[in-house]
Amino acid sequence: MIPGYSKILVNDIFLSEKTYPMQSAGPDWLMMITFSGIKRTEAQWQKLLDEAGLGATEVWYPPK
Repeated sequence: MIPGYSKILVNDIFLSEKTYPMQSAGPDWLMMITFSGIKRTEAQWQKLLDEAGLGATEVWYPPK
């Protein structure tokens, strides 16, 4: 990766920091079982990026 040039696009839906309705938690269970993956909260994504020496420049939220 070239500093200041390379970009990674993450297209994901964050889990809520407070509640996990079944519509959100269901895909998380499926990913955990099938691919050893997880759905992440925004804070978890930020921590992951920080640990990798990366940063988020912008986060888009759906209209309410």
